[in-house]
Amino acid sequence: MKINLLQPTPQQRRYIYFVALAALAVLVSYHLVSSDQVPLWADLVGAVLGMGAPAVAIPAVNQKINEAKQ
Repeated sequence: MKINLLQPTPQQRRYIYFVALAALAVLVSYHLVSSDQVPLWADLVGAVLGMGAPAVAIPAVNQKINEAKQ
């Protein structure tokens, strides 16, 4: 999968969101990040990627993908 970092497609953005959230879960399980910090880190990841908070953006991206299929 080729990712254009300047303007990823909705599918690529969804992939990035899921990977970021999965990484946060691993960090919590190894006690490297507290569960109270997860929303802050998720917001930071979204801000760095320029896409908003991953948990909020996933439904919007899914909707765009579904619209594109129709």
